[in-house]
Amino acid sequence: MNKQKILVLLKVSIFIFGFISCETQYVKAFGLYESGSSVIKQNAQIYIDGTQIENPQEKVTIRTNKPIIFGYTVNNVKINLILSQGEVKQSMEESTDASGYWIHPFETSIPAGDYTLSQSLTDNSGVITDSELIATFQVPETLPAKQSIQSIVNIPTVSLRKFNYLTGPMIILAVILILTISYKLIKSIISHE
Repeated sequence: MNKQKILVLLKVSIFIFGFISCETQYVKAFGLYESGSSVIKQNAQIYIDGTQIENPQEKVTIRTNKPIIFGYTVNNVKINLILSQGEVKQSMEESTDASGYWIHPFETSIPAGDYTLSQSLTDNSGVITDSELIATFQVPETLPAKQSIQSIVNIPTVSLRKFNYLTGPMIILAVILILTISYKLIKSIISHE
């Protein structure tokens, strides 16, 4: 093979590697993998009645029939919640604030029983993620004394490591810069031979 073919092959390889690297880094940075949506991330912190939900399939028994549901995710998105008890579904909508925090207090009592809570997120451009199970909980038949009114919950501080809208482009710029330097280095090595 002559030097021209090697350079063309090298350029194509670097372009493909660069595209895959940039795409992978951008997708990982914004948590887009498996969500198929814009810059919103499903994997977030969710609390029901002050209890953090670690595993959405694991049923948590709460202490009230007026739970407070809150959590953290990406800032300035709409949270579309669906509370299900068997075939009965109730839709609720909240919005996150600048720090990604959202809250939904139940104003009326919900009946005793088992519930699932699902959410989808909608960003500013109207892109909606798929609905995802975020919690399974139970309201007991018999509530502890003085707990039929809303519980007082301590709201923990935000502990999510979040990326802002500048992080993705910065990662892409860094990868492009590294690939450009690598290309120029390899080209100068080949031209000196």
